[in-house]
Formats: sequence, C-alpha cells, structure tokens
Amino acid sequence: MDKSGELLLRRCPVERLVDELQEGKLLRLCDEENGFRKVLMEEVKPVNNNYCKKVLREIVDRLDRTAGQLPEDVYESWEWAYEVYFDMLNDVQDELAMDEADNDVIMYKFSEQYKVNIAETPRTIANGSTGNRTWEAAVYLGLYLIDQCASNVVAAPSRILELGSGTGLVSLLYQQLYPFDKLTMTDGDWDVVRKRIPGNLSLNDLKPGLEVKQLVWGPRDANSGDNQWDYDLILGSDLTYDDRILEPLCQALQWLLKTDGSNEALLGATVRNEATTALFEKYMREYKLQYEVITETTDEDFERLEEITFTRPIAPIRIYRINNAKI
Repeated sequence: MDKSGELLLRRCPVERLVDELQEGKLLRLCDEENGFRKVLMEEVKPVNNNYCKKVLREIVDRLDRTAGQLPEDVYESWEWAYEVYFDMLNDVQDELAMDEADNDVIMYKFSEQYKVNIAETPRTIANGSTGNRTWEAAVYLGLYLIDQCASNVVAAPSRILELGSGTGLVSLLYQQLYPFDKLTMTDGDWDVVRKRIPGNLSLNDLKPGLEVKQLVWGPRDANSGDNQWDYDLILGSDLTYDDRILEPLCQALQWLLKTDGSNEALLGATVRNEATTALFEKYMREYKLQYEVITETTDEDFERLEEITFTRPIAPIRIYRINNAKI
C-alpha cells in the first residue's frame, strides 16, 4: 500500500489527501498497482460512505479544473472516479447508508512501526458513553509510552490494567511496545466491554495475554479483594472529564494501588476546565494518593498529535504519575 492508500485509512482531510495524488498542480496517473482505488472502494466505502464521496468529489473537481492540461492516459485512468461518484449521487441507498455520526474504522499511525486500527464513532458521544470514540489524551499517552520504550528507561511491568479503555487504543498500542504476562482492558460501560473493545481487538494483530473485563469505579467491594486486580501498572486516559466521576475514580485508584508503592498509575488528562482538574487533584489528596505531573503538552507535542489525528488539540494534556505509597 502506498502513502495515499494509508492516508485514506487514516481519514486524512480530503484536500490534503488529493494533494498527495498530484505532481505539481496535476493529478498523477491512477496506477492500479498503488492500491488507491482498491483501498477506497473495498476498505473505505463499506464503512464510511460519506468520506468516500468527499474524496471522489474532490478528485472529480480537480479533474474538471485541469481536464485540458492532463495527458489523455492520466485522464482515462481516473474515469472510474466519475462513474462511481455519479452513481453514488444517484443512489438513494448510498445516501442513507451512513452519515458522519455512525461507525468508522480509523488507522492511528504513530510511526511506520506502530499503527492501531480502531472502530469508533469519532464525531459523537454515542448513547451517552464517551467510550465510543478516541480522545486526544489517549493518543498523547500513547506517544509518551512510545518515547519511554525508545529510551528503555525501566524494565517493563508484567501485569497491566487499563481503566476506562473505551476504544482500546492505549492497550492496543501498549501490547505492540512491551512484553507482558497479562494486559486487562476495562470499562464501566457494559456495551463497550461486550462490543466495542472486542470489535477493535479483531481489527489488530494481538499478543497472548489480553483480556477484557467490566470495572465500575468506586470503593473496593466483595469481588475486588482477590488477586484478580493485582497489577504492576495502571493506565488510563481522559478519565477526568466530569466532576461526578472524579471521586469514584480516586476510590478505585486507592484500592488498586498498593500501599507499599510497588505499583503506579499513569493517567493522561485533558485540561478542559481548570476547576475540574483542581477537583481531581483535591480528591487524590483526600484519598492519600501521591501524584505528580510528569509531562504536559508542548508546541512540539501538539504538532505530533496533529500529524496523527489531523486535528490540533485545543486544550493542554497532562500525564499524571500516581501511587498509594504511605510515606
């Protein structure tokens, strides 16, 4: 697959995508070997009809603007785009097939080596759940994990728990980066646990040791006292978006983190509201959790995030290191 096919899978903005198909101001020959048409028609159109139509419309517009300047073989190589686009315009079923609020499958490309495929509803909060789309804090935490892996600072923990996994991006990236014995993805939303996460597992190459469980935050209950929740590292991203869930989150961290300080949590948090962030830190102090902000987004980080998501975050993102060591 060439770069243009990969940009399709990443849902690159259409103008930038079609720029990639040009040499100067003219479209290049649509070579069947580069796979662009195959990816668009077989991998993009079935899951995101709307995006496919936008891509075709941009191609057709550029063909119309430059028709007299294009070599005949180049123009003919793109005739299929006209045919498909006008068929889509005339097909009522295509009009109803999908709007932008529905499911999509997006490739998150962190590097040539690390890519994660995620099915999500990127433009909506579906059925009141935030777990159906990928948030910027997950991508930022992913970049941090990649940087730590590259620096090889410490030995990787063997038992990892992700809180509020949502689409599962962080765990699916983590399992590419580090060896582990057990990696447990959790969410409080049963539909996310039952459908969203398993669906995304099926879209990626997996290592042994991944599991999915429901975990509702709050104090330790009768089912949480055994070794099933014994982990070396706890991960989470964009868990602090709502004042109402901050205390249950800190209650869960209190019993998941060991008082001897032998495990820790890394949480990526978008600072949308300073008051909410201050309340989160207040609850951590109330529950005797030790915390520090180990990194926060810089201009360079925003550029890295935009290169992955094609959108520049509007709020800073922090990563907290948290433990329950009793000093």
